[in-house]
Amino acid sequence: MSGMAEPVGCNTVGTVSFLFGLVGGTGSSIVIKMLYQMSSTDVAGNERHFEKPLFLTFIMFVAMSAALPIYYVQQLLKAPEDRPPKVPGRVLGWLVVPSIFDLAGTNFAQIGLLFTTVSYFQLLRCTVIVVTAFLKAFVLNQRLAAYMWWGVAINIVAMVLVSVTNFIAPEDAQPDGANNPALGAFFILLSCIVQGSQYIFEEKVMAVDNAPPLVVIGMEGLWGTLIMLVIFPIAAALPGRDLGSIENTQDSFYMVSQSNTIQLMLLIFFVTITTYNIFCIYVTAYLSAIWHAILDNFRPVSVWSTDLVIYYMITNGSFGEAWTQYSWLQFSGMM
Repeated sequence: MSGMAEPVGCNTVGTVSFLFGLVGGTGSSIVIKMLYQMSSTDVAGNERHFEKPLFLTFIMFVAMSAALPIYYVQQLLKAPEDRPPKVPGRVLGWLVVPSIFDLAGTNFAQIGLLFTTVSYFQLLRCTVIVVTAFLKAFVLNQRLAAYMWWGVAINIVAMVLVSVTNFIAPEDAQPDGANNPALGAFFILLSCIVQGSQYIFEEKVMAVDNAPPLVVIGMEGLWGTLIMLVIFPIAAALPGRDLGSIENTQDSFYMVSQSNTIQLMLLIFFVTITTYNIFCIYVTAYLSAIWHAILDNFRPVSVWSTDLVIYYMITNGSFGEAWTQYSWLQFSGMM
């Protein structure tokens, strides 16, 4: 791949996938933060917030696994001669790698979201385009155009600009849980490094090994689900703030059973995160990993504007995000 230029053209499938991925990504980000702010009764009989990042990661992987039956049905509807060759077992095995990247990146991001606002979370996650650009240039040896490097530089400046607002905004303008922006920023940046690596791996396995997009995302989900079944008992055994453990899985299911609202929001999360992951893998397949990262750059505006609507027009301040005197600075950074 040495000296290979980054493709810049768009196509219909890639463009449609980009738009649906944007809608799904916006919805899933908002739903996660709303879930963190919702309360239910735990196994000890206490009313508390549903702050369960590992449980939500498990739901995400199960949702991604839904791509496999979708792919299977697609192939059944095709004539035998039109079906692609079976994906080698070696490739299916290697897809555990992006699953691990996804697991680590998603959990780092969700932990970061616990300590900051959803719009700042999305804004700082735009750093993934910087990571992806550097990986494509120096790992895959793909030559990026000069204007792309200018775009990377602008992204870095914008991230610094909007980050300032998260540290100087008054506490009464922050929603519940957004109380440690420095710690939140650390975990979000860590997630960007890991997930940028995931995007590059996905592009490579589809371009070099010809793995179908739905198989890639579905196997990532299947591997991730199996990994989570190993992680759950470990997280329950290690000491932490969730009833004495890092995350109590039994308590997670109990809290879900005690709240119809949380059950509904989890269903919405399942649909939105499935939409996001399936269409994002098509963006990587039909455009490139850079475009996947660019999609993450578009999400802050849609998340932030939706958050304002939720705060002022739908929930009367219960959920969403308020407009503050520093929001103009944040808006400038997004533009």
